[in-house]
Amino acid sequence: MDVTALTTLVAVPSALLGLATAYYQFRRARSETRRAPAPPRRRGGLSGVTVDMATAARPGALFGREDEIARLRAWTGGADRQRLVGLLGPAGIGKSRLASEIAEAAAERRAGAYDYVVWRSLKDGPAPATTLAQLLTLLSRGRQAATGQAEDDLAQLAALLGRARVLLVLDNVESVLDGTTTAGHYLAGFEGYRQLMDLFLTAARPCTLVLTGRELPEHVHLAATRDGRVKVLRLAGLSEAAAGALVGQYDLHGSPAELRGLCHSLSGNPLKLQLAASAAAETYGGDIAAFLVSYEQAPGDLGALVRAQVERISPLEQHLLDWLTVERTALTVPELTALAPDRHAAREVSGAVTSLYRRSLVERTDAGQFVLQPAVSEYLTDSLVERCVAELLAVEPRVLDTVALFDPDAPDHLQSAQIRYLLQAVLDRYRTAATVEPAVMLHRTHTQLHDRTLRATSCLAGNLINLAAAEGVELGGWTFAGSTVRRADFTRARVAGADFRGARLVGCRLHTPVSSIHAIAFSPDGLLVAFGGSTGDIWISRVSDLAEVGRLRGHVDWIRALAFHPDGRLLASAADDGTIRIWDHRTGREVARCTGHEGKVTGVVFDAGHEQLLSVGDDGFVVAWSTRTWRERARVRAHDCQVWALARSADGDLIATAGEEHSVRLWHAGTLEPHSVLTGHSDWVLSLAFTEPPLRLISGGHDGTVRVWNLETGAVDVEVGHGAWVWAVAARGSRIAAGYGDGTLCSWLSGQDSPAVRRTLLGHTQRVWSLGFSGSDGLLASGGDDETLRLWDASSGECVRSLHGSTSQLCALHARAKEVVTGGADGVLRVWRRHEGGAAPEPEAELVGHTGRVWSLRVVGADRIVSGGEDGTVRLWLRTDDHWQGRVVADLNKQIWSVEALDGGRRIAVVTENGSVSLLDMADGGRVERELAGHSGWVWSVAATPDGSRVATASYDRTVGWWDTASGRLLGRFTGHASPVTGVCVSEPLGRVLTGAYNGEVRLWDTADLSCRAVFASSHSGPVWNAATSPSGRLAATAGGDEVVVLWDLEAEEPRCRLSGHHGWVLRVAFCDDDTLASGDQYGNVRLWDTGTGHCVSTFHAPRVYERLDLRGVRGLSARQLEALSALGATVG
Repeated sequence: MDVTALTTLVAVPSALLGLATAYYQFRRARSETRRAPAPPRRRGGLSGVTVDMATAARPGALFGREDEIARLRAWTGGADRQRLVGLLGPAGIGKSRLASEIAEAAAERRAGAYDYVVWRSLKDGPAPATTLAQLLTLLSRGRQAATGQAEDDLAQLAALLGRARVLLVLDNVESVLDGTTTAGHYLAGFEGYRQLMDLFLTAARPCTLVLTGRELPEHVHLAATRDGRVKVLRLAGLSEAAAGALVGQYDLHGSPAELRGLCHSLSGNPLKLQLAASAAAETYGGDIAAFLVSYEQAPGDLGALVRAQVERISPLEQHLLDWLTVERTALTVPELTALAPDRHAAREVSGAVTSLYRRSLVERTDAGQFVLQPAVSEYLTDSLVERCVAELLAVEPRVLDTVALFDPDAPDHLQSAQIRYLLQAVLDRYRTAATVEPAVMLHRTHTQLHDRTLRATSCLAGNLINLAAAEGVELGGWTFAGSTVRRADFTRARVAGADFRGARLVGCRLHTPVSSIHAIAFSPDGLLVAFGGSTGDIWISRVSDLAEVGRLRGHVDWIRALAFHPDGRLLASAADDGTIRIWDHRTGREVARCTGHEGKVTGVVFDAGHEQLLSVGDDGFVVAWSTRTWRERARVRAHDCQVWALARSADGDLIATAGEEHSVRLWHAGTLEPHSVLTGHSDWVLSLAFTEPPLRLISGGHDGTVRVWNLETGAVDVEVGHGAWVWAVAARGSRIAAGYGDGTLCSWLSGQDSPAVRRTLLGHTQRVWSLGFSGSDGLLASGGDDETLRLWDASSGECVRSLHGSTSQLCALHARAKEVVTGGADGVLRVWRRHEGGAAPEPEAELVGHTGRVWSLRVVGADRIVSGGEDGTVRLWLRTDDHWQGRVVADLNKQIWSVEALDGGRRIAVVTENGSVSLLDMADGGRVERELAGHSGWVWSVAATPDGSRVATASYDRTVGWWDTASGRLLGRFTGHASPVTGVCVSEPLGRVLTGAYNGEVRLWDTADLSCRAVFASSHSGPVWNAATSPSGRLAATAGGDEVVVLWDLEAEEPRCRLSGHHGWVLRVAFCDDDTLASGDQYGNVRLWDTGTGHCVSTFHAPRVYERLDLRGVRGLSARQLEALSALGATVG
C-alpha cells in the first residue's frame, strides 16, 4: 500500500479533490458523448465497424483497472485474441462498465479488428430465440431472418460468423442461469445460449464472445481449462490506492487507518464504496470513523449497504424506488411525479430524486432520466418481492396498495420481465412460505380487503388481478364492484363471470372484437390509425393509446386496403365485396361508393395532385375515380390476372401495380400510360411500396424475396430472401419494413448499395398481413392473423403499444345425430351434446392442439374427427371411453382451408392456401397419395360422394372440378358461374352437385353429363360461403354473407325456405343425421333448425372471452369500449 499517497489524498479535501472530481466527470462525459444513442450505427473513418450497443452499460470512471483493461484489450483485439472471454465477479465489482470500455475500444480501433461490435443484456431474460433472431438480421444486413427452428437458425449464424469478425458482449449472463441448483446450469428454456456460445469457438473468422456475470455457465469454466482460446478473468476489488481515489470524490475525513479500514471492509468493491461513501457523507458529516462504528455488524455485504441506505430514506423516496424497480427503465422527473401518491408528494418529487442520486441509489442518464444501477435494482427487486409476500401472508397490503407491479402499456420485453421477476416471483416465494396455494390466498385477500380497493389511488385490485392471471386463476364469481382497478391486464386475466359493477378502470388493457387485420393506414397528421380485416369493419384509433374513436360498418367481406385523403378528412376502403367506400371518418358516414371492379378490390390510393382515387382488383384493371364526383374517370387493363398490390410515389408521378403474373408494372399516374415493366420475381407479387430519396420501389411476394428496384435502370439493387411469403412491405423515406407469412417482421434502412439492418421485430405469432409507417414520427404499425395491432419504434425494435383482438368466430362446423362439432378462431374444437326438446346443446369436450384457426373439420363415424387449419396441420382425433386424443397426421406447412373424408376416413382430401388439392392416405401416416391438379385459380372447398369415389372442387377460377379419386383424373368441369365458386356439396342419390358463388348465385348440376339443371341468380344478396347436403341427399343448405341460410329441395330443384335469425355472415352449415340443420356465423353463434318447419329450435355459442363479465356502471371506459366489450360477452349498461 502507498500510505503516503493515500494520506495525501485524504488530507487534501478541497482543490485537488475538486480537480480530480472534475477530471473524472470530464472523462465520464467524454466517454459517453462519443456513444451515439441510436443502434446500430456504422463507424466512419478507417474502422467501418457496425456498432449496436444501445443497451450497454455507461463506461463511467474506471479507477485502478489499467491492468485489467490491458489484458482484456489483448484478448479481444491483440495478438492474444480469444474466442470466448468471461468476466467473473460479484455484484457491483464493475464487470459491465469494464466490458463496455473494452467494446468501445474495439469499435474505435483503427486496425479493423472487427466488423461488428454488438451488446446484448440478458438482465431481463430474453429467450435464446430472440437473441438469435436479432443477431441473424443484424449480421446478414437484413438478408436473413430467423426461421423459428433452432438448428436451422444456428446454422445460419454459424455461416455468418464465418464471413464477418464479430465481438459480441452478453451482459449479466447469470440471469439465464438457475440459481437454485449447482452453479453454472441454465434455467429451463435457456439452454439454447450454450449452442450460441459454442459457435464462437468454431467460427471460421476471428470472432470473440465476452460474457459478464456473477457466475458463468459450467461449460465455459470447463472450456477455459481445456481450450487455449477461452479465458476467464475474475475481477478482484480495487487496490487501496484506487479505492481511495474513488471515495476521495466524496467529502470524507479520517485517518489513513480509518480509510484503509473502510476500503478493506468493503473488499474494494466500487459500488459498495460508492454507497458507503455516500452514506458517510450524508449521515455522518463525512466522518469515516463514525460510519465504521455503525456498520461494524456487516459492512461488507452489498445488500446491507443498500438496505442501510434505504432504511434512512423518506417514504416518498421509497415509493419512487419501488416504481423504478417495477418500471425497469429510466424515467424523467415529470414521469416520476405522475407516479407520486398524492398532490403534496408530487411537489416534493424533484428533491426526493436528487436525494436518491446523492445516495448513489439511482444513476442519471445523458437525457436527464433516472435509473437504478443493476446491482441495486436486483436488491430492490428482491426486497419488493419479499415485502409483497409478507403483506399477502399478513393480509395487510401496503406496497401492493400503492405500487402496481405490472404495466400493460410497457414494451413487450419489459412486460415479460415484470411477469417473471415480480408477479411470478411473488407467487413462487409465497408458495414456499405459506400453507395454502396462491389461488386460495388471492381469493382470501380479495374478499377480506375489498373495501381497501375502493380508494381512488389504490393499486391493490389491479395487482390481485395480474397475480391471478400469472397463476392462471379463474376470476368468475369474484366481485370488484366499486373498486379502483389500476393497470390490470384483462387480455391475460380470466375474468369471465366476474363482477365489476361500478368499478373504475385506470390504465387497464382489454381485448377488442378485432379479428385478422389485413389493412392499415395512418392519418396524415399521424394522430390516428385506421385498420380493418376479416370482419368487414374498419376501426379508427388514437395512436397515443390505441383507444377507439370510430368504427365504420358497411362492407360485407374482408377489408383489403385503406387510404386517407391528404387532407385527413376522408378515408377510402377497398374490400372483397367489390366496392370502394369513401367515409367521413369523423362522423362515420359513408360519403360515396365506387363500384365497377369485377371481384375483389385489392388496392386503393389517393392521388391528390390529379384529383383522383386509384384502385386495382381481381379483374386486372387500374381504375381512376374522380374525387369530385366519385365517378369512374378512366381505366386500363394493367395485368391479365388478379392484381394484388398498388403503390404511389410520394411525388404522385408514378404508380406501381403487381399481381399473379410475377411482374411489376409502372404507370404515369395522371394518364395511366405505361412507364416500364420490372421482371425478376418467380411467383406472385403481393406487396409494393415506394421509398425515397432516392426513388426506389420495394416489392415482396410468394417467392419469399423483398426486392429493392432501381427505377432508372430497372435492375434490382438489393434482394433480401426469406423462407416465407412476403405479404406486406412498407417504406418511409429510406426505411423499409417487410411482413412475412410465418409472423416475422423485419425493418431496415436501405442505403445506396445494400440495406443496413435495423431489427427483426418480434411479437407476432402468425402471418403479418399489413404494415404502415406514420408520416409524422416514424412509427411502424403491423397487423396480422394473430388478431393484434402493434405499433413499433422501428429503429429500436421495441413494440411501444399493442391492441389485442379477440373473436369467437366460428370457422368450421360439422354434425351428426346427437353431437355438433365446431372449430373456432381460437384453434379449439368443441364437441356439443344435443338434447331432446329444443334445449341448447352443452359443451361435452374441448379438443386443444391446433395453434391457429380451425378452418375445416369432418366427423367420421362415431368416434373420429379430422380437422385442418391455419397451422398447416391435419389432425386426427379419436374418442375412447368419452376421452378424446389427437395427433398430427400431416404437416403440410401451408394453411388448410378445407378437408373431406373419403372411404370412411381411410383417405382425406385436403385443400391448402396455395390452391392445391391433395389426397392423403391415413393408413400410411398421412402420406400424399396424389395431387388433383387442373384448376387455374385457388380452390376454396372440396366435397365428396359418400363412397369417396368422386370429389367436387370449388375454385376461384369460376369452375367446379369433378374428379375420380382412384386415378386422380379430372372427369370434367361444371362451368357457368360468373364469379369465384366458394361453396360446393354433392348429392349422390340424386346425382346432383349444388354450388354457390361469391356473387350470391347458386347453381344445380347433373353429375351424369355435367349440365346445369337450374340457376338461382338472386338466392343470396351476398357471397355464398358454404354449402352442405343432408344425409338423405334430398336437402341442401347454403350459408350467405347476407346473414341468411337458404334451404334447398334437391328433388324439386328449388329453394324450400329462407332461414333468418343470424346477425352476421353465416359461414358454415351442416346437417345432423336426423336432417336437423346447424348453421354458424362470424360471431360464433350456432343455430339448430327444424328443416320440416323452418323454425330455429335452439341456439348456442362458444364461450367468449368476457362471457358474463358484469361491467354495468363501470367508469373509465368509453361508450365505444363498452360496445366492443359487449360483443365479447360482457354485460354493460
